[in-house]
Amino acid sequence: MGFMDTWNEFFAHPFKWSYIGKDLYAKAVRRFSRLLSIQTDQMDSKFLASQLLLMSNIADNYIKSIPVADWFQLLDLAVQSENYINKIIEMETGPIRHKKARQAYARFAQAVIDNDPRLAKAT
Repeated sequence: MGFMDTWNEFFAHPFKWSYIGKDLYAKAVRRFSRLLSIQTDQMDSKFLASQLLLMSNIADNYIKSIPVADWFQLLDLAVQSENYINKIIEMETGPIRHKKARQAYARFAQAVIDNDPRLAKAT
């Protein structure tokens, strides 16, 4: 209790948020690109599906905030990693997770390419 009292009296202060989210979406795209590039055995279908859906959401709503080079890198890695992605999905033994991962992968391909004609021309 003494620690809490000392903390609250002398050290605690209101926190003022200063980060406005600038470049957050590009960071997420670059992070997923790095994950695809290392092709770790630790990635499972649930995590993969969540990342694919995140990339789809970014493509649907924030694609103009992402440098085209980052999207090109992600597309190139997705094409190069097709066998890796399919392997993760096929290794899923749960039918619901398997279906969700397969749908997320299809959604990702459609969303990223369909939302920007420059990307459609690149593939």
